[in-house]
Amino acid sequence: MRSTMRVLLCCIAFVAVTTQTHAGDYEKAWEALHKNDKVHAYELFRKVLKSDPVHKQNAIAALILLESYDGRGDTFLNRYPSPFTVITDLNPYTYALWFTDGIFGAYGIKKGKQLDNLNTVITDNRFNGSLHAAAKYYKGLHHLIGMQLKESGNMYSQIGALGNWQFVGSFDNISGSGFNKDYGPLKEPNTGKGFTSYNNTHIDWFKPAVTDSAGWLFVGTLFPAANSVGYAQTFVNSPVDQDAILCLGGNGSLKAWLNDKLLIAQEDEIATELDKFNVRVHLKKGYNRVLVQIGFTNPGSNFIVRLTDDKYETLKGLTTTDKVETYPVDKTTDVPELLPHFAEAYFKKQVEKYPNDPIYAILLAKVYNRNQQYDKAKDALFKFFEKDPQDPLLAYQYLECLSSKYDRTDISALVEMLKQIDPENTLVLQGHESELEDEKKWNDALEVVNKLEAREGQSLWTISKKMYLHANLQHVDSMVTMLKKAYELYPDEYDVVSGMYAYNQKMVRDPAEAMRILEKYLAGHNNTKVQEQLAEDYFQQKEPEKGLAVLRNIIKTAPYELYVYSPIITHFFAAQQYDSAIHYLEIEHAISPYNSSPLGTIAACYLQKGDKEKALDYYKQALALYAGGTTYREKIRELQNKPDVFSYFPKMDYYAAINKDLKAPQDTAKSYYYIFDEENVVLYAEGASEQVTNTAIYINKKDAIDQWKEISIPYNSTYSDLTIIKAEVVKANGTKISAETYDNDIVFTRLEPGDVIYYNYKVANFGIGRLGREYWDKFYFQATVPTRLARYSLMVAAPLSINYVMKNADDVKPVESQHEDFHMYTWEIKNVPAFKDESYSPSLGDIGKVLHVSTVKSWDVIAEWYSDVTRQQSKENFDVLKTLQRIFPNGEEKKLSNDEKAKRIYNFIEQNISYSSVAFRQGAYIPQRASKTLATRLGDCKDVSTLFVSLARKVGLDANLVLVSTRRNGQQGMVLPSMEFNHCIARFKDGESYRYLELTDNQLPYHALPQNDISAQILNIPFNYDTKETISLLKPTDKYDVKLNRQTKIAVGATDLKVKTSMTVNGELASNMRGRFADKDEEEMRKALQQSAASHYKNPVTLDSFEVANLDNLEDSVTISTTYTVKNEVIGVGDINMIKPPFMDVVATSDVFNNEARQYPFEYWLYENTDRYTSEIELNLPAGKTFDQIPADVKATFKDMKYELTYHKVAQGKLIINRSFMTNIMDNIPASEVGQMKDFFNLIVNAEQKYISFK
Repeated sequence: MRSTMRVLLCCIAFVAVTTQTHAGDYEKAWEALHKNDKVHAYELFRKVLKSDPVHKQNAIAALILLESYDGRGDTFLNRYPSPFTVITDLNPYTYALWFTDGIFGAYGIKKGKQLDNLNTVITDNRFNGSLHAAAKYYKGLHHLIGMQLKESGNMYSQIGALGNWQFVGSFDNISGSGFNKDYGPLKEPNTGKGFTSYNNTHIDWFKPAVTDSAGWLFVGTLFPAANSVGYAQTFVNSPVDQDAILCLGGNGSLKAWLNDKLLIAQEDEIATELDKFNVRVHLKKGYNRVLVQIGFTNPGSNFIVRLTDDKYETLKGLTTTDKVETYPVDKTTDVPELLPHFAEAYFKKQVEKYPNDPIYAILLAKVYNRNQQYDKAKDALFKFFEKDPQDPLLAYQYLECLSSKYDRTDISALVEMLKQIDPENTLVLQGHESELEDEKKWNDALEVVNKLEAREGQSLWTISKKMYLHANLQHVDSMVTMLKKAYELYPDEYDVVSGMYAYNQKMVRDPAEAMRILEKYLAGHNNTKVQEQLAEDYFQQKEPEKGLAVLRNIIKTAPYELYVYSPIITHFFAAQQYDSAIHYLEIEHAISPYNSSPLGTIAACYLQKGDKEKALDYYKQALALYAGGTTYREKIRELQNKPDVFSYFPKMDYYAAINKDLKAPQDTAKSYYYIFDEENVVLYAEGASEQVTNTAIYINKKDAIDQWKEISIPYNSTYSDLTIIKAEVVKANGTKISAETYDNDIVFTRLEPGDVIYYNYKVANFGIGRLGREYWDKFYFQATVPTRLARYSLMVAAPLSINYVMKNADDVKPVESQHEDFHMYTWEIKNVPAFKDESYSPSLGDIGKVLHVSTVKSWDVIAEWYSDVTRQQSKENFDVLKTLQRIFPNGEEKKLSNDEKAKRIYNFIEQNISYSSVAFRQGAYIPQRASKTLATRLGDCKDVSTLFVSLARKVGLDANLVLVSTRRNGQQGMVLPSMEFNHCIARFKDGESYRYLELTDNQLPYHALPQNDISAQILNIPFNYDTKETISLLKPTDKYDVKLNRQTKIAVGATDLKVKTSMTVNGELASNMRGRFADKDEEEMRKALQQSAASHYKNPVTLDSFEVANLDNLEDSVTISTTYTVKNEVIGVGDINMIKPPFMDVVATSDVFNNEARQYPFEYWLYENTDRYTSEIELNLPAGKTFDQIPADVKATFKDMKYELTYHKVAQGKLIINRSFMTNIMDNIPASEVGQMKDFFNLIVNAEQKYISFK
């Protein structure tokens, strides 16, 4: 017994020493990597792999990743033992390393040891049911790509995914706004009642004629809208009451219900693996309803649902049906909790247990990356990457955590860093070669390829690159030699096969051999593009049966996808075999019944057959599903023998009107005038609109040529189609010269005075979503030049209704008429005089004759819609949380008031994010994600405002966006509901009041608002919409007054003045000063201040010194102090001397007024930018001198303005002059009171022109 114990103790001691030693090797391997010493890292990891049982599974994981990073992953399994013989914790490690070359590699046809690994996972009971199912899907795809369709179907059937689904969609989902909307399918499982789709059409539950049997249900084919929400339901029959796990995965934002109880709600639109979201459920005996909601923005969206036991193996005995069955509604109120994913839970535990081992963080990040949870991946790995950024493996793994959608800037920076720390890495060199190709440096690129081939041997990449580069170097023989060699070595590679086909088809003109190459490839590969090419070749070689066989074979590979039917439909249509084309089009329609395209093409087939009745029926069906189908609408009217809808508008002979003015131009001093400006609009019941514009302009003077030689027609290329019908110059002799056009740009050539430019264009609009169905417009009947005829006509289809307001032309009423189902309104004004040009007058939209039209019922509709489409963009993520830690280290936000928190966030944004101006037009309403703004450090108004809201709400502030139509657009620019806002700001609640923040000016103090915001039209956008909103003017209750204070001391000499002045400004004035001076060096500053001081005097000025404060920060105020000497400023007349006090800050001028009667209000805010001026001038006379004549004090008021100028003699030679002026820049001055303002200003001007004498 003693002997046995002694041996056992020795063994334990030996194992302990061995383990400690090899653990050191493992740690040293990472230390080597941290120092960018890959050679020693490889040696140490391989050593650990052979002799350290504790760390060997981590070592092989590190080697798999390292070999892949160095471009040798494809040979890993030939040089290392199978990972499944080394790894003990198989399930989490296999999941994390799934797509690495050491396990399976990327999806495709598998061979050799990767195929062995795949079969092992399918059959080995050490793997859980989730991995079994995933491996079966992988194997099924392997068979499908290899054209083994029966084997593929057999493997897919073993995944255990629920089948027999009904579907309904599409519903509105712009910017993810549909996720929490109740569109009705939850409460209505039966067909018959139906629902309203995203484009206002009636839809209902449907069963596709063919569905995918691969477990993953791709919904892009079923739901025609690219950005929508859809639903799917199936009824699961359970033989007994039993517990289960409902497992959900997919590509989109997902919700899942069982028996109408919500189990899973994942709002982020991400692509996950199967079984990502798992929850325990209880199946009732009999039928159970499973309902899935999926929101998506790309056609590749899909989902998969499985019901499993605790080991994620498929439950036995379940059946499904797409027929609606009676099911027990679950009315329990407990909130189900998601089960942690097995791989995520394992690696999170290991990270906590071994916080200094990078491999666990790397593998946890890879688990997250498999499910596009990039924020969590970054969070898992950031600590290690931040500590050792020179570690190439860590850097590369962190690179994989970055989203190509939101982290492009960081990706570029990290790639550049990898180039620096690991320039000889295979991937880095391949990237460098691509850059050389982009620069067309073909020889240099070839050198890189040869270098890699010499180092690592020939590969598909090297031989493919050499072919391409030799081709660009015109080395045809070398290229052909390489191509033949590549085909010999890699006959299964598509690019190589494609090249060999092109060589035989186009270079040696051997179509038979070219087809043989494709036939050989397709014998073992499923490739639609190659199949289409082979079919085309068969048809060209007069072998139609073979061609049709190939096209039918394409359909067999994926009969549930619409795209597989397109080639055969196109063939039959071109061959005028319309019945055959209709057969396949009807299958398309049966797969996706709410897709307009198959119906429209069926209509075209019947039209070609001469069956106008059926053609009309199908065109109507297609138009009902797609309001933007202009061709459908035109064909319907044509088949109904109805005239062009635009023929109902008022008739006009445009050329006759032009020729009339060419012969007798209007007598005007203006450089040009409008002969006619006409707009005809049709609003269709389906939600689309068309607009035709006709405009002719007489060029009266040469200076008008620069204004009109080039124009751009405004339209939204995303939701509109533009057709320029005519664009020409009409000469005085009647000759027409066509303009040059490109997209929406028109260039009128050979333009000269006496010509007329005429353009006529049509815009078809087809918006989507809730607001896309609405229409709004403004038409200006008045311009700054005369207009002979201004006309706006609107035809509104029943049952639509339109709201309209004609501003400043109450006497202009619409002429109404009825045409078919359209109600027409026509407003017309002839001989419209030019808008009177008055200084500082309101915008034309406020005082001109302007028509406003809108179908939007209330501003509430706009506010709710914008709240929905922007909420998702404010969502927090890794970058937002990291930024908050930077702004509020150690949880400091808990100690701060709301105002202090908002100020910190404001200052961070202003100091770190640059404003990038982007046109705020329809199609650019939705801000970018807050994280993207942080990454790029660029954003426009809505982007930086969204970033503020995101950060502010995370620290407890009630913050939201506010849409603004800046004041330059007028205070009545939007009379009816529309989205014609051009700016966005943020607001937050502080106590009982709200504070507004302008975030686009990086030099504006906190709380200050620019004048263009104050009294502008705004629409509040609540974050979570639950209140009524309407448009109003921004008049903050705690308005931040803009002040200018100047303190001046003047020492009067015999002839000169020594002046010391200090000016302090705040608000927008402080921003202006920072913008003017902040970037100047000392010499530039001196020069600028010298010029500024000299501008106040007629005599020479010399700057002696200056000081500045707060130019380089965001403090409330900026102070600039200067000392200078003014030569010969003292006037001498005998014994009397005179000086004029220098009021350097002008508060009033008289040159803005004339003697004509004022017609329009005076926009005082355009004239004045300061709320309050205060100035003090201290005059000190030379010794022995005393003041003689001192002007009297002046005090005057006008409306809310108050002016005071006082003189106080405090000593014989010392005088204090105080001036204050309180303005009101928020309100306009009515035209009737401008005369009083003129008198008020003249009083001020006269008061400040007076001299002071002394002797």
